[in-house]
Amino acid sequence: MWFLVKKAYREIVEILLKNPPKSNKGLAKIKRDICKKYSLDSFPRNSDILQMATKDERELVLPFLVKKPSRTLSGVAVVAVMSKPLPCPHGKCTMCPGGPEQDSPQSYTGFEPAAMRGQMYNYDPKEQVIARLQQLEAIGHNTSKIDLILMGGTLPAAPLDYQEFFIKGCLDGVTKKNTKSITEAIKAAEKSKRRCIGITVETRPDTCSLENLKRELDWGITRVELGVQVVNDKVYERINRGHTVEDVTIAFKRLRDLGLKVTAHMMVGLPGISWEEELASYKTLMTDSRFVPDELKIYPLMLMENTKLFDEHMAGDYQPLTFKETVKRVAEFKAHTLPSMRIKRVLRDIPATKIFAGPKKSDLREYAQKFLGESGRTCRCIRCREVGHKQRKGIFPSEKDIELVRREYNASGGKEIFLSFEDTSQDIILGFLRLRHPSEDKIISLVNNKPFSIIREVHIYGSVVGIGTQAERKIDWQHKGFGTKLINEATKISRDEAGSELLLVTSGIGVREYYAKRGFKRLMPYMAKPLTRNA
Repeated sequence: MWFLVKKAYREIVEILLKNPPKSNKGLAKIKRDICKKYSLDSFPRNSDILQMATKDERELVLPFLVKKPSRTLSGVAVVAVMSKPLPCPHGKCTMCPGGPEQDSPQSYTGFEPAAMRGQMYNYDPKEQVIARLQQLEAIGHNTSKIDLILMGGTLPAAPLDYQEFFIKGCLDGVTKKNTKSITEAIKAAEKSKRRCIGITVETRPDTCSLENLKRELDWGITRVELGVQVVNDKVYERINRGHTVEDVTIAFKRLRDLGLKVTAHMMVGLPGISWEEELASYKTLMTDSRFVPDELKIYPLMLMENTKLFDEHMAGDYQPLTFKETVKRVAEFKAHTLPSMRIKRVLRDIPATKIFAGPKKSDLREYAQKFLGESGRTCRCIRCREVGHKQRKGIFPSEKDIELVRREYNASGGKEIFLSFEDTSQDIILGFLRLRHPSEDKIISLVNNKPFSIIREVHIYGSVVGIGTQAERKIDWQHKGFGTKLINEATKISRDEAGSELLLVTSGIGVREYYAKRGFKRLMPYMAKPLTRNA
C-alpha cells in the first residue's frame, strides 16, 4: 500500500512540474484526481508530496506546496522560543494573565502555540528551536536564515545564569551542537549551515539599564520588544504598570544609541482612558522625537479570567471593547503609522475559548484594512507594502520603477535616516536600511572617541534565498545586490554628511561574515569599518 501511496505522490510532483496550478483550488483538484485514481484513504499532505521531489525539483514545486507562506515571506524564518514561567519583578499588571502561579510564562495563557511548544519540551530552549525548525521545513519553508524571538515575559529580569543558559540553548538549537559556553555557542553560530540573523528579546522599559543592554549586545541580541502599551502615566498607574513615560523615553534613547532595533507593544482598549486620549497617545508615539519606534505590535485588550481586570469588569468598573469598536481603533492606528515603521502583529495569538470578552476573530488585521479602504484610506506601514505580501496579491514590482528612497527624522536626541528600495509607482518596498547618527550622550565608548554612525538594520524582503546562493525566480529579491547598495549609500552619508570616521553595524551573529566580506571587522559587539574621505 505504501508503494502505491508514494507512486501517487510522485505523480503529483510530475503534474506540478509539467502543468503547474494557478491557484490553491487548482492544487486541490490535482490532489482529488490522484486520490480517486489510486483510491487513497486520505488527502495528500503538502509535506508528504515534497518528500517525493528531488533536490532540484523541490525548488520548483515549493511555491505551490509551501504552507503558510507568510512565515518566510519577509525574508527570514521566525522561530519563537518560550522561557520558563517567571514572575515580573514589579508584580502583575491588572490585565495580565499567566505567571508561575498559573504554570505559564507571565503575560501568556499557556495555550498560545509557542507556549504549548514550550510546555511540550519542558521549556528546553534547544529542543524548542529544533522542533520548530523541523515543523517549518516539513511544510516547505527555507530555514537557512533564522530570526529568534525569545518570549515569556521579562527574560532580562531573570537570573543571569538562566539568561545565559537560555540564549546558549537557542543557538545550540540553530547549529545542532552541544557547546560548553555561550561564547562557544556564538562562535559556532557565526558560520553554521543555518544562520541566526537576529535575536529579539521582550522586556519592560524599566529593565533597560545600560548594564543589561550592553550584556545583551554581547550575547547577540539585535532587537528589543518594549512593552510601552500606552504613552500615559495616568493609565500606567491605573493598570499597575510599575513604570512611567520617562522610563519609556530613557529606554528608547539607550536602545537607539546602542544600535538596537526597537519594537513597541501598544494596546487598544485599556481602562482609564478615552478613545480620544488613546489616539492622541498613539500619535505621540509616532511624532514625538522621544519615541518613533521602528516596529509595532498592536494588542487590543482581551479580557481573561484570573486577572484583576476581570474582577473589575465583574464589579462593573471596566467594559471591554466590542469587535466593531476594536476594528475602528486598530484601523485608525494603522492610518497614522509612518512608512518607515512595520506593524508586525495585530492581536495576540490566544485561543478564542480562553478570552472572556473583547476581540476574538483572528483576522482583525483584514477587518481593519477593509475599514480603511471603505473610507478611502490605507495603511502604509512596511508590512503592508512588502514585496512578498504584494506578490501574493498578484502585484509585482517593475524593475525599471525601483528607486532609492530616503526618509529622515529626529529621534531620541539623534538623527535617523531610513533608506529603502521601492517601486514608487505601486508603493512596494523591497528592502531598507536604518542608519543612525547618535545623540551626544556617547554611550558607546570608542578608542580615541572617533565620531561614528551606526547601521541598526539592513533587511531585504521576499521569500528566503539560502546563504551563498543567488536569486533565480522572478519573485526572489534577496541576493540581488540591494543590501550592498544600501550599505554603500549609508557609508557615503555617514562620511560626507555626518563627518563620521567610523561606521558601525549591529549585526546578527550569523551575518557577521556578510559584513566581513564588505570591509567590516569586529569591534566589541559590532562590525566596524573606518571611513576615509576621498582626496
